[in-house]
Amino acid sequence: MESYNQLILAADLHYIEEKSLDDLRPQIDIVARMLNGLRASLIKSLNTQQ
Repeated sequence: MESYNQLILAADLHYIEEKSLDDLRPQIDIVARMLNGLRASLIKSLNTQQ
């Protein structure tokens, strides 16, 4: 979500258009879900090894 926050700032400062921000939001959500799944998988794997 840090990336998304940076994009919000970029839009507020008129470095990118609001439409670009709106177009990127679904892609950011997909990547965030994938990263959360990877994190959960790694934590589960580490817990089973102990």
